[in-house]
Amino acid sequence: MSILVDEKGFPGANGLPTRDNIVRYMAWLVKGAKPGDVLFMHYSGHCTHTRATSDTEEKFDQCLAPVDFSTNGCILDNDIFRILLSGLPQGVRLTVLFDCCHSGSMLDLPYTFVGSRSLSRSVAGHMQRIRKGNDCAGDVLMISGCADEQTSADVSNAATFGTCTSGGGAVTQCLAYTILKFSNLSYQDMLIATRDMLRRKGFTQVPQLSASKPINLQQKFSLMTTFEVDPAVAT
Repeated sequence: MSILVDEKGFPGANGLPTRDNIVRYMAWLVKGAKPGDVLFMHYSGHCTHTRATSDTEEKFDQCLAPVDFSTNGCILDNDIFRILLSGLPQGVRLTVLFDCCHSGSMLDLPYTFVGSRSLSRSVAGHMQRIRKGNDCAGDVLMISGCADEQTSADVSNAATFGTCTSGGGAVTQCLAYTILKFSNLSYQDMLIATRDMLRRKGFTQVPQLSASKPINLQQKFSLMTTFEVDPAVAT
């Protein structure tokens, strides 16, 4: 496990979340990955967006803003895809949580969850292919803190979320609470329960779910297993 944090003296930290360090440790995470490996990345920090210059399917590129972004620049979503996903082999499970602003399409994955914010658990949402290309052999799930046009909130004291007493991202806290409190949730149930908790707490951001493959949303949610694919979704 590797940790980058901008708090001095943080136990076990590998360094500051500079541009070079974030790029280096993303590459470290997937280096040598082989079938059966289970990987996880969590980013809780700043993000912005910039007008796209090479992506024909989006007007804006999403980008991470490291602690040194003012001098060394941001990290574009296209580069994140290239580093993390372009060489990921089949049979590898990677879950990425981006708890930051403008993060809905941070990995530019081809499939996304489609369903109303008010969708109930008794009504099925579905996965839909939203872009051509950007295919990845591995099983990649991204949970993002909000839609591309939204911002993600922090909470100064997460005790009211039933998880801990420190601060943190609102989506991280709601997702952790949901996973720990409820068992046998499907992928759809997990997303809806997280959205519902945020709404009850007064937040307007809407977490997003996207994937490298069209997940069967009724499959039991897991951070460990490869996906069961929904054959009804056009590929």
